[in-house]
Amino acid sequence: MRPWLIALLAFCTTALAQESIPSPNGRFVAYTSANPTHGIGKQLFVRSAHSDAAGRLLLANDRSLGAQWSPDSRFLAVTNHTDPHVSVVLVFGIRSSQKVVPDAELLFVSPDPGTFDTKWVVSGWDASHRAILLEKHVAGAEPQPKRFSIGSKSLQLP
Repeated sequence: MRPWLIALLAFCTTALAQESIPSPNGRFVAYTSANPTHGIGKQLFVRSAHSDAAGRLLLANDRSLGAQWSPDSRFLAVTNHTDPHVSVVLVFGIRSSQKVVPDAELLFVSPDPGTFDTKWVVSGWDASHRAILLEKHVAGAEPQPKRFSIGSKSLQLP
C-alpha cells in the first residue's frame, strides 16, 4: 500500500474516533480523542470553533470521559470515569482569549473524588447563579441530587 494512502487512512480513522461537543453559543468545541500515552483511554481538548488548532488539553485518562456545556457556554463539565466503580465531575471555566486556544480554568471538583462505588452525574445547570446540579450515585442506594456552587478559584486535579 502506498505511504500517502496509509497516512490518509490513519488521519480519517483518527478524525472519526473523535467526539465533537460544540458549545451552545457556537464559539467553542470540546472534543475527545484517543489517549496516545498508553494506547487506551481518552483525552479531552477545547478549542475555538473556527480553528483547526489542536486546542487546550483539559484532561486525559486511561478509561473514558464525557463533557457537557452549560447553557451559557461559560462552563464545561467533564465526567471522568477513572474506574468502572468511580466517576468524578470537574467543571472548567472557558473564556475567549487573544490566542487561538481559549483559556480554561478548573473551578470545581465533585466531593470525595476516588470514593469506591460512587459515581457523579451531571443533571443540570444553574449558570446564572454559578451552580451545577449533580446526582450522587452510590451502589445500592437511590441517587441523591446535589447543588454545588462553582468556585471562582482554580483547584488542583485530584
